[in-house]
Amino acid sequence: MHKRYLATISFGTVLGLVLALAIPALCPQRARAAFDESPTNWIAGWALANSTCSVPVATFSELSTGEADGDTGDVRKVCYAICEHLYDTYTATSSSNRPTTMRINRNVSASSDGTLTYTYSLQFDMAVTGADVTDE
Repeated sequence: MHKRYLATISFGTVLGLVLALAIPALCPQRARAAFDESPTNWIAGWALANSTCSVPVATFSELSTGEADGDTGDVRKVCYAICEHLYDTYTATSSSNRPTTMRINRNVSASSDGTLTYTYSLQFDMAVTGADVTDE
């Protein structure tokens, strides 16, 4: 005795398959603009000399020379200024020129006492090579 199976394929399913196969051939993707990964395009004044990176304080609009001073400055203000600068640069860059493997986001929330909290998220897609189970 043979069993009979009834297969039903809707017109929408067939149309979806046809479009999924045909559209890429008919509408090739627009060429993506080249992402320039050099630090100077993201951090004005970036310099490297003798394995030491330097950046003018004026690059960071949220930072004064007093706040950046190595002895009397405030590391919290330095970190905030760097994060804000990277976020501003990222959002000012057209999406076609942004890196595809790095994303920068910022969330701002306010508490009932009027304090603002800035939360930055920097995401990087990482290549994992040579992954293996670790020894006990």
